[in-house]
Amino acid sequence: MRLLNLFLEYGSLVYLRFSEPDSPRPWRVPLGVVGPILLGIPSAFMAAVSLYYSPLEVLITGSAASGIIIIGGGLFGLYLRYCSAQRVDQ
Repeated sequence: MRLLNLFLEYGSLVYLRFSEPDSPRPWRVPLGVVGPILLGIPSAFMAAVSLYYSPLEVLITGSAASGIIIIGGGLFGLYLRYCSAQRVDQ
């Protein structure tokens, strides 16, 4: 679960840096795009080590919860896209 959170957090930070480079931000990340990457590597390593030493039940439960979150987030995104398309058509 922590690993998924880290990947989503740092991944979205890097993605938004490239997709919307000129949008106003309340603060700047040090070192630009390299900063989140450098911060994400040790965090991902620590999360991976904790997953490696976790019991099997924890891994199964975490995988199921992560899958539910990913599928739910995708469905919510599709719902938002559908609602915005309906609003434009009216």
